[in-house]
Amino acid sequence: MTDVLIGSKCDLAHQWAVNKEQGKQFAKGHGLLFLEASARTLQNVDELMVKRVILHYFLAGLHKDCCKDP
Repeated sequence: MTDVLIGSKCDLAHQWAVNKEQGKQFAKGHGLLFLEASARTLQNVDELMVKRVILHYFLAGLHKDCCKDP
């Protein structure tokens, strides 16, 4: 299963220990998706949930049954 690496606190860039590019490279090197999010401002929180559900849907093979004729 593919997981998502979340760069949290994207609203506090001045306090980051790891910058966005480092996060992207780490995720890519480990086969992960990368997305920045902020719980405080809700930035990308909905997008993260939607992407995670879609990813699970396809990796679980559930999409194969959605378009079959009855």
